Formats: sequence, structure tokens, C-alpha cells
Amino acid sequence: MTKKGWLGPYALAARHADDVTLADLVDLRKRLAEAERQRDNALDAVVKLQREKSRLEDWFNHVVRTSNTVLKYKL
Repeated sequence: MTKKGWLGPYALAARHADDVTLADLVDLRKRLAEAERQRDNALDAVVKLQREKSRLEDWFNHVVRTSNTVLKYKL
């Protein structure tokens, strides 16, 4: 089997990023991690609010059914 070398259309050294580009990449990764953390926190809050809304709707429907039953017998 033959040993394969670099097959790219450019010199191998030309592909490496300079220090400024690497610093920008590191900064972008940090910003992405922060954005993902904020997204996860927002999703958690939305899920909690949806559960609370569902619980309150169930409670409200129970109160309406109970009051309808009581009013029907009193009238």
C-alpha cells in the first residue's frame, strides 16, 4: 500500500488560522455556549409556565363544574 500525502488544493501551512482568527473562534464558542445556556433556561421557564397554566385551567374547570352543580340544585 502506498503512503498518501496531503491531497488539498493548497499548501498545508496555508490552512492554519492565525492568532486573531483563533481568538475570534474561542470568543464565538464562548458566546455560543452562553446563548445555549440562556436558551435552556428560557425553555425550562416556558415548560414550568405551561404546567402552571394547565394546573390553573384544571382548577378553574373544577370550580366551574362544582359551582354549576351547586347552582343547579339550589335553583
